[in-house]
Amino acid sequence: ISVAAAGVIATAAGCFLLRYRFWRYIASQLREAQFQHAWSLMPERIIFVRHGEAEHNLDHGSILHLENPDRKPDNLSELTPAGRAQATRAGEHIRSILAPEATVSVVVS
Repeated sequence: ISVAAAGVIATAAGCFLLRYRFWRYIASQLREAQFQHAWSLMPERIIFVRHGEAEHNLDHGSILHLENPDRKPDNLSELTPAGRAQATRAGEHIRSILAPEATVSVVVS
């Protein structure tokens, strides 16, 4: 191989390496931008609240037992008056923590 051919090969390899590094850099910047965008969509604060006292919390969950003639599925058990008061106080407390213009999203499970 001649010196000139070796120089051409070295230059081509150098160009390839530069292009490769350039595209890796661009890809890393794109990943970082996507990551930052994803984080910008996340809420600033997540607050977990358990429901207030419900019918199935009373009498050790006897309303859930199969042999109970007044049996209700767990998801149909309603809040007791005490549970409604607890839920109201929890809502008032959350509102006091958040700014008045805060956007609130609720997830129920």
